[in-house]
Amino acid sequence: MKKNLSICINLKIYSEIHLVDTLNNSLFNCSLKRKSNFKLKDLLGVSNSYNPITRIVNVLSLLIVSPVVSNTQFKFFLDVSKTMLDLFLDQHEKDPWKYSSHDFTHSCRTQDIFKSLFDSVKPFRVGLNLFFKKKYFANFSTTEGSSAQRISRFCIEIICLLHDIGYPAQQDLGFQKSNHTIEGMRLIEDSLQGNMKKLFFSLGLSDFQSNFLLTEIKQSVLFHGADKIEDSSSFTHELDCGCGSMWVQKKDVKGLLEMPFFLKRFSLKPSDTAKDVRYADVFELNDNKLGIQFESVDLLFSPLKASIRFCDNLDTTRYRLKPDQLSFAQDALFQIKQKFSGLDSTIILESKENSNNSITSLYDLDCPVADYEIKQLKYFLGLLPIESITFKYLEKIESLVVIFNFNKEYLRLGLITVLDEQKDSVCLVDFYYNRIKDSFSSITFNNNLILFEKKIESN
Repeated sequence: MKKNLSICINLKIYSEIHLVDTLNNSLFNCSLKRKSNFKLKDLLGVSNSYNPITRIVNVLSLLIVSPVVSNTQFKFFLDVSKTMLDLFLDQHEKDPWKYSSHDFTHSCRTQDIFKSLFDSVKPFRVGLNLFFKKKYFANFSTTEGSSAQRISRFCIEIICLLHDIGYPAQQDLGFQKSNHTIEGMRLIEDSLQGNMKKLFFSLGLSDFQSNFLLTEIKQSVLFHGADKIEDSSSFTHELDCGCGSMWVQKKDVKGLLEMPFFLKRFSLKPSDTAKDVRYADVFELNDNKLGIQFESVDLLFSPLKASIRFCDNLDTTRYRLKPDQLSFAQDALFQIKQKFSGLDSTIILESKENSNNSITSLYDLDCPVADYEIKQLKYFLGLLPIESITFKYLEKIESLVVIFNFNKEYLRLGLITVLDEQKDSVCLVDFYYNRIKDSFSSITFNNNLILFEKKIESN
């Protein structure tokens, strides 16, 4: 009897795996083949707070309470993790230089902003937990399983990490920026969904709960960039992609159905009314044949879609610039100062006449992108004065306040003007401040507008 008991205990020990340690080691070995790439070597450094291996392991560990899992469960964790690692490394390696970064460090900062929001704003934390309890997770809380709160944190944190994985495919296709959300949704569906569903099943989630989580993840990635309206009258045919709707114009329906395009697998039906949409491409750059439906979101009542839009937009400080972008911005500022004999009088850096001019025609700058234009420079220079962005909750009026903390560069760059998104002249230091305020017009907190505040470091 004792011998049989000993055998059973040993079998149990060998059938269980310590998730965090084993997954870390497995992913480290998987990453070795990519470490030769200079863009990835630093990212994969053990001490790098943006290391994708650490981020993957930490977010997946939210799904478990016990530190050990079965062999079968570990296989599912590993399959999901390896796919995520490849997607994150591709995103980081292929991030285009000429835009403020959408690499994996941006995804990590987006995740960190969510953690800060979750930890510091109690009504948001309570509301998020309540949302998941109402969405079929009320009884999903045992000593061996994940609570509704852990599931909710996992869901939003993984959305933060996945939201920009579509950029490499968008770049390869040569489509406009908004298409990265469609490509991100497609990658989740084609590469991650199957193994993620198996993982959810192994942890005790029902088919209904698993489908709910996967739909919310894909939907949040697809719609996180649909924060502005570019057309309100033309898009009348709904393209149901399972996790949400995109839209096409009646005149383009036949062409879409005849082409060997991945959108063909989605159902298409007419609607009685046209929808508010943001443009996306189907066949070539700026063909605008697809509309991603605009939707206003609330941090308490639609917390997943609202959280990713909120946190993504708030990664807007000088630390978003990659080291070579920061050096370029500082060099550009030096050249501007030289050209205009200082920064003490009004400098019209960008106007309607020179916006599309190549930067090399006006400034002697060492730029990795040969056709870099004057209008793109503001996206680097405009980040220099923004040291950090924080937020606070005003309990009496139940409102959330976003605080822009400007450094001393705000006062130094105050006389430089550029063009905003509507082609109107604006001070460079307020370019991003106004841009974020405009983007937040589609986000509310408990049906209240989000408020904004400036704090400027004094000399």
